[in-house]
Amino acid sequence: MASRRKRKGGRKRRGRQDRTQKLTTSNDEVVEPISSQDGGSWRDRDGVQIFARSLAIAFGSFALLNLFGELLRPGFDANLWWIDLRALPFGLSVALLALSGVLFLSIGVSPRTGKLRGALVTLVLAVLIGSSIWNSVVWVRLLSRGTISSGFPVPLSGIVSLAILFIWLTVGRRSISAAEGERRPTRLGSVRRGVAWGVALAACLTAFPLAQIFCFGNTDYRRPAEAIVVFGCLAYADGRPSTSLADRVRTACELYDKQLAPRLVFSGGPTAGEKHETEVMRDLAIELGVPAEAITLDRDGLNTRATVANTSSFFKEDEIDRVLAVSHFYHLPRIKLSYQRQGIDVFTVPCKQTRLIKKTPWSVGREVLALWYYYLEPLVG
Repeated sequence: MASRRKRKGGRKRRGRQDRTQKLTTSNDEVVEPISSQDGGSWRDRDGVQIFARSLAIAFGSFALLNLFGELLRPGFDANLWWIDLRALPFGLSVALLALSGVLFLSIGVSPRTGKLRGALVTLVLAVLIGSSIWNSVVWVRLLSRGTISSGFPVPLSGIVSLAILFIWLTVGRRSISAAEGERRPTRLGSVRRGVAWGVALAACLTAFPLAQIFCFGNTDYRRPAEAIVVFGCLAYADGRPSTSLADRVRTACELYDKQLAPRLVFSGGPTAGEKHETEVMRDLAIELGVPAEAITLDRDGLNTRATVANTSSFFKEDEIDRVLAVSHFYHLPRIKLSYQRQGIDVFTVPCKQTRLIKKTPWSVGREVLALWYYYLEPLVG
């Protein structure tokens, strides 16, 4: 009797174990259970995997597009916007960027491969993470010394280092463990996976300009220069400056009063009234104590592109090498990019806002699209 009971108990335990090994759905599909060692960690979740792979594809595409664009249009390369490798010899930095671009794309498209590529991925990503961390240290040191200031004291390079570390932890290490076996079919349907990929890629394309806007745009790089250019915005028909325009002019006049530059350049277009936008800016500056002879007007600054083109010609004619550019924080990354394409080295200064403008979220959203448009224009224009 005792032996029979033991056999029955053993069969029950084995039955329970078998049931935990295979779970049958209502459609009689067998679904493997999730264990902590087989896909149970956060890194193996479908959403995390898709986002990490999208992020890797975004990094790789951006790095290679910059290198390719530089071959077609000298001055196009904007890799400096996500990582600063200028401490390395030029040829080595280009080779590292090209290799990292290829590896980012490879792990984004196919994260599970052999150990050799996994080791190479680890080495290259470690170099990139180390460089980003060093860039962050330099930024923090400049901030602590008062060389720069920021209303959003988070270095973009710090965000980049965290993003690359996330990629390595999620999909970069997976390539080292290629012998884990075939990947289980995802529990997301094909349509849901397509939507998830689309959302993840869109998030990456949105996050990069937003990081530029809030990290770079809010950093004040003021220093001695030869001229200060102020980008215009709304002036009313009765000749009054809007709050945004007045904030930009006041900030420029403050820079002038501190003797950071001997000349102000106001750029803008016509208004709905008789008074030109640049005249409104000039009159306010004179009221604030700037002499008229220190002011130059660019009456054809209808948009950012026109202002940059007009003032770049003026600066080159007068052999002006160092310029301060004043505008709202969300506008400054596009200004920096535009002057960089003209070969002019500008240092951006976000204007001090007297109050938060209700349209700021809309302006930030518009700049996300405008920054990508200005970036890609030399290749598609």
